[in-house]
Amino acid sequence: QHTHTHTPRDQINSVSMLAPVTYMAHQGCPIFKIAKWIDNALVFDLFGSKGFFREDGIILGKMWPEACSHWPTLCEDILFLVTGPDMAGMDKDRVPYYSAITPAGTSTRNIVHFLQTMQGDGSWRLYDFGETSNLRTYGTKEPPQIQPAEALQGIPFGIAHGGNDYLADPKDVAT
Repeated sequence: QHTHTHTPRDQINSVSMLAPVTYMAHQGCPIFKIAKWIDNALVFDLFGSKGFFREDGIILGKMWPEACSHWPTLCEDILFLVTGPDMAGMDKDRVPYYSAITPAGTSTRNIVHFLQTMQGDGSWRLYDFGETSNLRTYGTKEPPQIQPAEALQGIPFGIAHGGNDYLADPKDVAT
């Protein structure tokens, strides 16, 4: 049985959050606008269960650096398509560096949980394994809802977002 109520508060001094934060109802990223139609099982089929854009993978490890070395403007456009169009605050000399480390690899399950956040009812929930596995893991058919304020109770935290940040809309940050 999963214990989602345990928070190691004695091990956390503070939390600093950058976009995306917890709610994504108003995010403006064109790519993520289609998230509600993505079949989560397809994400696992395409990227496997181990990692999404891993540095040792074909996309991030080979194709992305090669494409960015030949077409730096394309990589810049993709970067801003995801994060937002505010070039005024961006040091253009740093774009090759950002392109070299973006997208950062993560677990496929983390990406699917991210998609579930955008596909759901706007509440903050634990990972949805499906009814059968949710019953086994959480004791309920639906993943438990979490209130961010309760999860962070007693821990100083700060949330940062940019004025034209596609991933952290001020309305979502305020929630």
